[in-house]
Amino acid sequence: MGVADELILSIDVGTTNCRAAVISKTGVIVKIAYRPIELLSPIQGWFEICPKVLWGIILDLIKTVTAGYESSLRACGISVQRNTFITWKKEKSTDCDSALIPLL
Repeated sequence: MGVADELILSIDVGTTNCRAAVISKTGVIVKIAYRPIELLSPIQGWFEICPKVLWGIILDLIKTVTAGYESSLRACGISVQRNTFITWKKEKSTDCDSALIPLL
């Protein structure tokens, strides 16, 4: 494999969507995929995301864009939304409920 075959996986997790891409060292987008995120709003002005659904979306995007390029991936860059909180049950290693997203 030559230097030109070395690829980077890019993951961007926003408030309303997720995107993943495989990018060459020269910045060429080799493959890209996008999925919307369904926000839950149990109270006006209050937004939540189910952590298991969000993780499933991220894994699906990674599988989609990396298929056929697994041996060429050399790095991964991740960009995520700010201020999202997930409570965790330490004893069971599971999330307690939805991820809370305070929008300022």
